[in-house]
Amino acid sequence: MAVDMEREYSAWCERMRMVEFVLPPSYTYRGREYRFVRPSRVLVSGMGGSGIVGDIVRDTCALEGCNVDVTVVKDYRLGPLKADLAIAVSYSGNTEETVVAALDALERGIPTIAVTAGGLLSRLGVPTVTVPRAAAPRLALAQMYSAVMGVLGELGAYGLDVEKACRCMSVDAGLVGRLEELFMDGSIAVIAPTPLHGTALRVKTELNENAKRLAYVEVLPEAHHNFITAIEGERPARALVVDHGRLAEEYRARIDVTVELLEASGVEVLRVDTSRCGYVPGDVLGFLMNVGVATVRVARRLGVDPLAIRNIDRVKAHMDRVGIVRRRFPWLD
Repeated sequence: MAVDMEREYSAWCERMRMVEFVLPPSYTYRGREYRFVRPSRVLVSGMGGSGIVGDIVRDTCALEGCNVDVTVVKDYRLGPLKADLAIAVSYSGNTEETVVAALDALERGIPTIAVTAGGLLSRLGVPTVTVPRAAAPRLALAQMYSAVMGVLGELGAYGLDVEKACRCMSVDAGLVGRLEELFMDGSIAVIAPTPLHGTALRVKTELNENAKRLAYVEVLPEAHHNFITAIEGERPARALVVDHGRLAEEYRARIDVTVELLEASGVEVLRVDTSRCGYVPGDVLGFLMNVGVATVRVARRLGVDPLAIRNIDRVKAHMDRVGIVRRRFPWLD
């Protein structure tokens, strides 16, 4: 049966409402006690369509103020990072980088929570938020985001109002049409200020996975020290500039001059103010819902399957044959 991907995006609010969990005050893992406290430093680990959740949570905290420092981990190890809480996000529950990162956190004594729809993470023996199913990890962004923000709320760091967010989340035919036309031809630069870096990354990855198109992200103000000089020579065909009404004055000024310079260089620019209703979680998810629909429509026009991820599947099959997780942690099988 064919998957209606546009319906999958439109169902985000319905699936956010289905996320339920209760965190215990503490738990024991392999004989060691882990106790939850109100976190000031949180690590969110994950890869691909699950890993982007941490980036969007970080954007939310940058714009809304969560009273917590969010660090995103997209690797096997945490490195020298320290935290009061680790949240491992893997829709399948079998993403080897995320499983290993969760085990690394536990070995360090960091209380760890899993956000998943099943797999190894659900059997790890740590508190787990089970999210509703979707046709692909990237289509489960909203419920995984809701789960992570819900965990932060349970621990006193930030309270997500799902119904308030949902009032901002719907498909806007006009916005979808503008995005679709922008995404159809040529190289695409997605440009955003630091507090919207994760949002820009999600646009780029939706173009990669759904539309099978190359795109890249430039972040302000850093792009004003390199990228902006490059366009004096080589330039993208088109640029999407991501804006929001909550941004500080200095970011808005940099967006203004970026658009001016791009247009003067002959680049087709679409600037989108994502502050649809002023509530950041709903604004960002609502914008990304429309990006998702637009990239699915681009895929159809280009004659590609938006759901297929053949090369990702090949990489996973190769790494499964290598068997890193099974060899290092045989007790997980």
